Amino acid sequence: MKFIIASSGKYHHFSLAKSLFKTNNLKKIFTGYPWFKVKKEKLPKEYVFCIGFFEIIIFIIKKISFNKAGFLYKKFIKLKKIVSDKIFLSRIKKIKNFDYFLCLSGDGLSSAKYIKSLNKTYICERSSSHILYQEKILNDEYKKLGFERKTNNWIIERELKEYELADLILVPSNFVKKTFEDYGLDNKVCVINFGANTDEFQKLNIKKNDDDEFNILFVGQLSIRKGLHYLTKSFKDFDHSKKKLHIVGSRTPETNLIEKFLYKENTIFYGNRPKNEICQIMNKVDVFVLPSLEEGMANVILEATACGLPIILTENSGGAELIEKLNNGFVVPIKNSQAILEKLNLLKNKDILKKLSNNSKKFVNFYNWDRYSNELKKNLQLRNL
Repeated sequence: MKFIIASSGKYHHFSLAKSLFKTNNLKKIFTGYPWFKVKKEKLPKEYVFCIGFFEIIIFIIKKISFNKAGFLYKKFIKLKKIVSDKIFLSRIKKIKNFDYFLCLSGDGLSSAKYIKSLNKTYICERSSSHILYQEKILNDEYKKLGFERKTNNWIIERELKEYELADLILVPSNFVKKTFEDYGLDNKVCVINFGANTDEFQKLNIKKNDDDEFNILFVGQLSIRKGLHYLTKSFKDFDHSKKKLHIVGSRTPETNLIEKFLYKENTIFYGNRPKNEICQIMNKVDVFVLPSLEEGMANVILEATACGLPIILTENSGGAELIEKLNNGFVVPIKNSQAILEKLNLLKNKDILKKLSNNSKKFVNFYNWDRYSNELKKNLQLRNL
């Protein structure tokens, strides 16, 4: 079983690729990241093909500021996906003796058509909800906040064609599966929960600065989709004399829109941080909150769990299965600051906090990438793909 993996970004695909490499199932991974960013993943270079120039340009645009270059950012994201796909295709045509092409949705339409012409198996991985569900929920939230949102018709059409071509649609949670079922695609959908890199994220022996403080953590892009404005409303209403909110994540074009909705008192903004620093921060706080309007299964949920944190997340975050399995936190409705506040108030009780934290520590042996790759291979065999 030989796999080609492709993505215009990086995401979790190197974790999967390394697991497949260990079992001699990896043929090649294509990435939109430059080699100097991915060589630390320690895959032999002959297994990796990088298209890094777009990512470098996008990094420069981010540095200029989204206020001045937001339009350019969106244009380059689109161009990156289309051009990367064409380059993937040209390279795939030179590869022999492979069985599966696994590509992130939106990144591989031309390549997928070629794969199907060879009678090979095309796996479309969708790490978020169905594109039409995602568009609707984001458009509704923009309207609620008083903003206008342009519909990305080009990516919608592209993804719908990929769903149609796919032999298997790989998704990370039952929430995502449900959104595909609503659009009549349940027979193609395979759910496999993501893994976490427990070498990078784990419980550390770090003493907190002040046991009386109550530290809340959010990690993710500062965007409407992540629901950060709902968390800061909950934090504002949270009655605790020593409360702090820690926000780790990069700005997006949407950050400028929601800035006025964010409560900033007693809040620390870190910006983007490397994984080792995020792990340190996770080991110094009391609870992790992810108020997303929609996700596939945010890796950060698993990373926070690996660090022994109690979790509060929305039913649309993709993490409900984890909470149900481990009893290490709470699942709340989307767009509901009051529900988040109620759970924060429960966690003032240090006995409850400690119990949920201890439950989080149990997950390490199951949520790993070797388990993920083994389940993927098993599902393909069961489906005779």
